[in-house]
Amino acid sequence: MKIDEWKQKKQTVEESKQKHIRTKKYEEEQKRKEKLKEEQEWKNYKVKQYQLQKELQHEEKQEIAKLERKRRQQKLRDDQETKERIFKREEDQFRRRAELVITKKCIEEEQQMRLERTKFLLAESKFDKVESKLGHETKAAQGKKRGKFKVGTDEKKDAMTFGGRLTGPSVRAQPSWRKGL
Repeated sequence: MKIDEWKQKKQTVEESKQKHIRTKKYEEEQKRKEKLKEEQEWKNYKVKQYQLQKELQHEEKQEIAKLERKRRQQKLRDDQETKERIFKREEDQFRRRAELVITKKCIEEEQQMRLERTKFLLAESKFDKVESKLGHETKAAQGKKRGKFKVGTDEKKDAMTFGGRLTGPSVRAQPSWRKGL
């Protein structure tokens, strides 16, 4: 009986050992599953965190791009507005200068006309008693009209000569070495 008891005892010890091993394995398996689950959760958390970070970065980039587009559009508008403003200012300046030139010319013409009018009025009053000789011919003009020939005769005037020789040299002077060539 002792052997049976021993066998039985041994069997129960072995069963208890096996049971203990199984429970340990089960516990270890449970711990390992928990650990894997925690790791998986941690990884999922990290992935979600990374996704959120990427989404935030993407949204930030989109906001920056929007702001940049707005800034460019505003700059273009400002450039166009500036060009229009400069063009209008130049037109106004050109118009003012043209008006100034025209007014200066008008003022100068008016002053000149006033000056001429005053001169005319003064001249009229000063020289009213003087008779105009604008239409009369002077003696010199009458002498110039008279031709070289006397009117009514065919006689000609003699040329101004000294014994038949014309006044002044008739031939150009030549150097002595060239005479006779």
